[in-house]
Amino acid sequence: HEALIRNWRLLEEWDVEQVTDIKDYHDLDAQMQLWITSGRNASYLLNSGSYTYFNQWFCRSNPNPSLFLKYDSSMQPARAKIKSARAKYENYVEFLETSYQAILAKEKQVKRRVTIIISALLAFVVSLSAFAYWALQEKGNAEQQQLIAEQQKNVAEQQKNEAQRQKRAADSAFSLMLLERDTARYMAEQAKKAQ
Repeated sequence: HEALIRNWRLLEEWDVEQVTDIKDYHDLDAQMQLWITSGRNASYLLNSGSYTYFNQWFCRSNPNPSLFLKYDSSMQPARAKIKSARAKYENYVEFLETSYQAILAKEKQVKRRVTIIISALLAFVVSLSAFAYWALQEKGNAEQQQLIAEQQKNVAEQQKNEAQRQKRAADSAFSLMLLERDTARYMAEQAKKAQ
């Protein structure tokens, strides 16, 4: 009696654990039964969070066929109950393992998608960088061509100015020649008249 009083808290903790284990057992059993009645359809497997929770329970409580026999309230003969408990245990192991494999496959698929997305983004960034490099090169070429064009414009302007100056000089020379010709004619006429 005294030992019970001293260990009352421990007994309460065990009781809470027992109630939780029974609840977890029934929850997992319900999920497994859905999976079995669906013809082991993959959509009835545990998701990652549920798998983690139930797998921890399974590892912690270390169930065996005798645990399932304990919760079997059917009116079957003892041998049938033992056979049923073994089958249930094997179904639990298969259900958890199949759920785990499906989770791994989904995670692998997600990783593959992430890898594809990252690869596509990297390709996009590289393409964008190449385009930016090309655009900068083209901008540099355009600026160089613009500088050459301005230099050629300045040379053309200078040549135009020189041509205009030479034309003015030629016009002046032509006018001077006409003046000298007229002067020479006038002088020739004057000389003829003077004779």
